[in-house]
Amino acid sequence: MEEEEPEEEKGKGKKKGGKKKKDEEEEEEGEGKKKKKAAKKPEKFKKGKWNPAVKLVTHDEILEDKSNEPIDYGSVKYNCRNLIRAVHTKNHKLMDNLFAKQHFFTSLFERWAPDHNENAFELAFKNNDKKSIQALCKAYNDKKLLYAYEQPMGIESFDTGDHSIQAFGVKVRKVQMGRGGKELINAYLKDIDNFNDIFDDITMERIFECTQDTTLLDLLMVEITSATPGAHEAHQNSNHMEYIFESHLEKAVIAGNLKVAAYLATRMHKNGGYGVVETHQDVLTKNDPKKLPANLRRTSVVAKTIQTNITPIHFACINPNVKMLEFLLSRSPDYSIADYKMRKPIHYAAACEGSDPLELLLKNNVDFREGDREKMTPLMVACKYGRLKNVQVLLGLLEKEPNLLKQKNKEGNMAIHLATERGHLDVIKLLFKHKADLNAAGK
Repeated sequence: MEEEEPEEEKGKGKKKGGKKKKDEEEEEEGEGKKKKKAAKKPEKFKKGKWNPAVKLVTHDEILEDKSNEPIDYGSVKYNCRNLIRAVHTKNHKLMDNLFAKQHFFTSLFERWAPDHNENAFELAFKNNDKKSIQALCKAYNDKKLLYAYEQPMGIESFDTGDHSIQAFGVKVRKVQMGRGGKELINAYLKDIDNFNDIFDDITMERIFECTQDTTLLDLLMVEITSATPGAHEAHQNSNHMEYIFESHLEKAVIAGNLKVAAYLATRMHKNGGYGVVETHQDVLTKNDPKKLPANLRRTSVVAKTIQTNITPIHFACINPNVKMLEFLLSRSPDYSIADYKMRKPIHYAAACEGSDPLELLLKNNVDFREGDREKMTPLMVACKYGRLKNVQVLLGLLEKEPNLLKQKNKEGNMAIHLATERGHLDVIKLLFKHKADLNAAGK
């Protein structure tokens, strides 16, 4: 038989057990209080501060989709996004599947969205994607490829109109229809503009800005054979792409793309087109002033291209070798000669890949604050095309002009907006370091 525990021992055991339970309960309560303390209340949105409820999106899942099958968005206009997605991801199988469909999308030149407004041709040149360029050119020439008809928009845009300078004696900007400049219904109509079957100014500007391989331009010129709608009758039976290239020479020059500008100037001088003389070509293709004619006259230095009025001095400003510009200015010291948009040599020098031409002009007291007809200052030009060295040089003049970073162009954008629009992160960081306003409102 087992011996029974004395009653005193049993009582002690119960007391010990009860004390343990009590200690455990107290520990659980303490942990619960700690958890309650650790749980913070959700932060509230404060004006001028980052909204904590907004989720930061780092990439576009639809644009990055690598599937080979076209997505039907239920809208023939938005089905064009499949083509942009195919070029962006270099998915040539998707492109083939898309071109095999009839009446599925509206245009080869449709853009992704109002802010991300690149089309397929621009992206193909930006990616240096020869295969995509060939496929797009083939589709452009294909008469059997049937595009869908874009359905009419069910809503109309509204505005309050605008006034000429004669109405009030001063310029008055356009007023939005809502309070505080809000766009209201007009915000839904931002993407209705269609760039149907035409290499327009925006497309050619971006192609000439980003292209470093001129063989891709040769490819485009050879592959595009059908005439652009709206082309002049004289160009319908000729190589109309050559006509388009020549008429957009200024886009390559003001972007500071030396390779493309030299390529176009050489072709145009050979064909005797648009008033491009030998001096225009030489200042881009040669690096030694001694190779220029010793008896170079002033008339050759200030010779203007037809319609755009761009001179060899402007051309020399985008050549990093400053000796060419020095030589031309010694023959004709026209430091402020303007083209048809009132862009001076300093505007072109701001887009140069090197900073020497800009520094030369600044040493000769050229006005660095002056805007062109679009109110684009040299700093804005440098920021737009991502010329970091030139931005550094111009920001060094902030003591002379403290409002340099606050100046706005005709669209209402500052230098920080133009750098952000083109994605030049190094320029944005530099502007921020010099106290540029990251919260400033643009257009």
